[in-house]
Amino acid sequence: MMASQSFYLASLMLERALANPNWTAATEQRGSYQDLEKVAVILDVDETILDNGPFQEKLIVEDTQYDSDEWDDWVGLGRAPRLSGAVSFVRRAEKLGVSIFYVTNREHKRWKETNENLRMKGFPVSEDGANLLSKYKQPDWDSDKTPRREFVARTHRILLLIGDDLNDFVSGSRTPDPSDPDPAYLQRRKVAEMHRNMWGTKWIVLPNPTYGSWERALYKVGAECRNPADDEVRKACRKEKLRQKYLHLEGH
Repeated sequence: MMASQSFYLASLMLERALANPNWTAATEQRGSYQDLEKVAVILDVDETILDNGPFQEKLIVEDTQYDSDEWDDWVGLGRAPRLSGAVSFVRRAEKLGVSIFYVTNREHKRWKETNENLRMKGFPVSEDGANLLSKYKQPDWDSDKTPRREFVARTHRILLLIGDDLNDFVSGSRTPDPSDPDPAYLQRRKVAEMHRNMWGTKWIVLPNPTYGSWERALYKVGAECRNPADDEVRKACRKEKLRQKYLHLEGH
């Protein structure tokens, strides 16, 4: 239901965006973007249009933690189901002359399997993967999606950004500013608050409490918490982060 509501809202906002030549959803888009004739929507893939619930279920059943090799195997299968409302929205956008770009942190070595997965689920994809902007497709396309948004912004006025993670919308969400005295989670909150007028209009976010860049802010309370593999360490890190948060609140 949440996905359906998100894509229904996206459809409404798309109509507004098409009617307003000054509308852009990309903070990277500056200058004379109004002169760009082509328009686009940028979507994340995982937990935005494809559902990796079966992979997460497997981890629970086997009582294991995330493993990059197992994730790569799952992506290689190309079996992720689609999220409700996503195909209808993307197909409608395409009929209105809006280009579709998928900006994903799936690695480029699996672009063919991802392309086929999207195609099989009804999403419009280029046969050569031109509209699938995956991680490491170009040398500077790392986990930060900013360079890929900039790539699209050179040729298209970006109408909407749709994703499940702060990194899908704005730079500075993955790496905390070392010069900022506030904890990482407060830095992320400031970034989100700076763009409060974008949420629900130009930026459509789907909920993902399972994983995301927010985990780095949550766990970075000590060296052992930066990438906790042990579940007990993970739990201890969460408790410590909550303790720090409430101590901070009590101080205000």
